[in-house]
Amino acid sequence: MSLKKKNQDEMMNLPLTINNFLIVFKEFLTVWLNQILYYNKIYDPLIFDEYKAFELIIKKNRHPQLDQYVDKLLLNIINNLIIGKKQTNGLNKISCLIYNTKSDKVIKSYSIKFYQFVINLEKTINELKESTDSEDTSAIIDIPDITWIEIYTQFQTVLFKLIQELKKETSLEDIQYEVGMSMNSTMPDNDLFFKVIVDLDESIYASAEHWIRLNQSENTTIETVKPLAQLDLDIMNFDIVNEYFQ
Repeated sequence: MSLKKKNQDEMMNLPLTINNFLIVFKEFLTVWLNQILYYNKIYDPLIFDEYKAFELIIKKNRHPQLDQYVDKLLLNIINNLIIGKKQTNGLNKISCLIYNTKSDKVIKSYSIKFYQFVINLEKTINELKESTDSEDTSAIIDIPDITWIEIYTQFQTVLFKLIQELKKETSLEDIQYEVGMSMNSTMPDNDLFFKVIVDLDESIYASAEHWIRLNQSENTTIETVKPLAQLDLDIMNFDIVNEYFQ
């Protein structure tokens, strides 16, 4: 779902179904990834505009190809690794890695670590349908205390903490750059780029969905692990964790 298409008030007037919940979750993932790309200066900041999502002012890219890539990527994850998984906890983690393109060394890792899915979504929904023209036949979420207000509040809290941490990173990097400029008048090129990886249950093989299984042999040492926030909605629970490498 594009952040332009449906606002929070419109979503909260819809039934709290599995399909509608996953639409909001996809919006959360879109915001999460766009903030990481923006604050790490992976792309020109001029292609990002301000939008309002989860009652927060966020950065969202307007580049058609990048926007389409992110949209397809997140649909792939939701439809094939969340809805289509056989195990209750088949998807363990989604990570956005920031790495140096020259050395191929990972600098930072931003992760969503899942630790509970209450229901098997495949039994209630075949795939995420984002069009309101399609009949929503997915199951109603009938769990005590799980309401649209609670869902949006928890997503808002998690994103707010992420954005605050990203702003701190940017401020620190700007200070370090200013110190460096006093000794060197040339600004180094930004050789950073990103890749999104998923950590799956070892019994799941996702290569048929354009995923490539990686060998976990990164030549990096974790310097700092910073847990930022936890989302606890019973139906979908996860932690937001940032890792910084030497």
